[in-house]
Amino acid sequence: MKKNIIRTFFDSNTNLTKKQEINNQKIINLLNKHGCNVIQTVMGVELFFQESYGKAAAANIFHSKIKDINENEIFVCEASSPSPTLVFEIFEALGCKKPVLVLYNEQEASNLDIAFLGNPSNLLSLESYNEQNIESKIVEFLKKAKGKIPVSRFTVRLTKEISDYLNFLKAKMQCSSKNDVVLKILEKMLVEDTEFQH
Repeated sequence: MKKNIIRTFFDSNTNLTKKQEINNQKIINLLNKHGCNVIQTVMGVELFFQESYGKAAAANIFHSKIKDINENEIFVCEASSPSPTLVFEIFEALGCKKPVLVLYNEQEASNLDIAFLGNPSNLLSLESYNEQNIESKIVEFLKKAKGKIPVSRFTVRLTKEISDYLNFLKAKMQCSSKNDVVLKILEKMLVEDTEFQH
């Protein structure tokens, strides 16, 4: 039986202490151990652009991060010391409908949770961790994320009346497409359907 590998983008702040670097490597190792193929920019693998400065370097970073987010199935970040770039990446991944795990060390209590407390997305997992529970936090997220990674496409032909109604709901629900409307409705039903959950 073929094992499914989850394409994973990992990132964190680049201004790290030695302890944070070791922590990041542990997170990456755990992700790899539990079926992820980790692409990273924070541990020096793809940071060639750090040699340059200014607008060209900023554009390079921006496009590199967008590409990494789009080409991977999930986004995991260590956010004990969040940067504006990391916050951007989180919102970008959520906007791309990617499951996101935001980890922060409970000893370094990030203020990042305040920015995301009101986020209703069921794709976002915000978790504080310590040395003893980091692996279980990652494993639990991966179990949930596997069910949220798109695996099939479904096409349906609509009557004009249903199409008009979906356009109405699109505006009312502030969705970007009719597809998003249907997904939001189905996600809500999925959460509320206790018969299916068991």
